[in-house]
Amino acid sequence: MEEMLNTITLQKIVTVLLILSTFLLLKSVFKKERKNMRLSFLVFICFGFVLFYIQQNEARNLSLNEIKELILPSPPPDYAYHVDEGYEGGIPYTRYTFEDPKPKLSLSADRENRYLRISRITTINIVMDYLSLPKVNKAVPELASITGSLQDTSRYRWDDYPLGVLLITRTLCSDIEKISTYHCISSITIKEK
Repeated sequence: MEEMLNTITLQKIVTVLLILSTFLLLKSVFKKERKNMRLSFLVFICFGFVLFYIQQNEARNLSLNEIKELILPSPPPDYAYHVDEGYEGGIPYTRYTFEDPKPKLSLSADRENRYLRISRITTINIVMDYLSLPKVNKAVPELASITGSLQDTSRYRWDDYPLGVLLITRTLCSDIEKISTYHCISSITIKEK
């Protein structure tokens, strides 16, 4: 059920409603019901504009779970983590390492089903808000798909992050209560430029 709510997007919902309003409009036209025809046409135009609008921005990718979170937000998460500061190659860094249960990460396979790409940045931005860090503004592919290095598997990098270079490392986590595994954030590292 949870997976189904994550696959149904706002764009799919509005498209189905637009198709239904099209049938309603056609029915009104063929039966020559002027009163219903006006209302049907108005509904059709409204759903058409809504579909056009959401296709122009990131709203088209919102799942039912994310819409539910926007309308009825759940209590803020409480992540256990520790902060490590140091130098790597002479460059200062700050690393946030999470303990179980780690924050969930929303991923999808690329076209070749070889690498995993971040599908929804909202899962990352919830964590960034929790840590009082600036949010990310775009999804990125798995770093190994860019570098070709096996060492970069399970890593995601933002070179244009406001505080420097942002590197997120993922791992697999288990939910014993639901008897399931999921992708989660193992650590977040920010290296100064």
